[in-house]
Amino acid sequence: MFKKLKKMTLRPAYDFAQQLAGYDIVNATLGPRNEVCILAVESGSGFRELENPTNHEFAYRIIITDDNGVRKLDFPRLKMEYDFVQPLQNERILLVSARSNWYAAKKYDLNAAVFERDGTFVRNFLLGDGIQDMYVTDQDIIWTSYFDEGIFGNNGWEEPVGIRGLKAWDTEGKEVFTYPRSIIHSMEDCYALNVVADEDIWFYYYMEFALARYHNGELFYYKPGVKGADGFTLFEDYALFRGGYDSPEKFILYHFRNKYEMRKKCFIQFLTEDEEVIDPHIVANRGSVFLFTVDTSIYLVRLEDVVEEVNK
Repeated sequence: MFKKLKKMTLRPAYDFAQQLAGYDIVNATLGPRNEVCILAVESGSGFRELENPTNHEFAYRIIITDDNGVRKLDFPRLKMEYDFVQPLQNERILLVSARSNWYAAKKYDLNAAVFERDGTFVRNFLLGDGIQDMYVTDQDIIWTSYFDEGIFGNNGWEEPVGIRGLKAWDTEGKEVFTYPRSIIHSMEDCYALNVVADEDIWFYYYMEFALARYHNGELFYYKPGVKGADGFTLFEDYALFRGGYDSPEKFILYHFRNKYEMRKKCFIQFLTEDEEVIDPHIVANRGSVFLFTVDTSIYLVRLEDVVEEVNK
């Protein structure tokens, strides 16, 4: 039975105002063990505002929550403008920039870098230009999805690394998966990526506005019927999508009817304790968990809790 709208009140899981004093959040995401990971840059640094950022250095602060509590890591000044952070095995950190310029043959920006947690540089490598999302699995496989410029080419790339829209890599920068060429299911922009497990990867893409699953070497496709969603979560036979072009402040709960079909169940709207609609400026997702960032506050929404509430 379709229910029109369900409203749910959330409390912030974290508020990092104290830890982020003097810094601006670049990205907030979830690690392979659902760690909350914050990448921040020193305020007033000109991040993503400079014409020639390669001549400038940026001070980054990383915050990671795990079983040991909240860890704050300050890195030495770095020349690359990094957009993504993920924890790796052996207490290492991966930073990735969404952009990479091609200058000449074998001369381009290496836009991924591995660091020790004290900021010591380990190595860098290329993941391509136009990265939309980046997540690392529990076994340190790096998954990257690409927006239109990463697929069709920009910043000098005539043969873009991300031409297929989705790739996977090891931590040395060696490619281990590329989305196969397809006339029917080709990607022009990968809007959202959910890395559930090492062999369970879901993604949602334009122009079909299709939801796809790569599971144990096979691909499956669904048509959720939402256009322009930028995030989704999964739990058992349910999926929760951010509302898309028309209603980004609303979420849509779907029920998988079978292996290839999903049906809309209801709309969800998340509210603060003051009954204001939560309008996150950063959205991330992994498995069943949505992460919303509002200023310095982090909200975590577990789909299993949403399903339980809706089915009451």
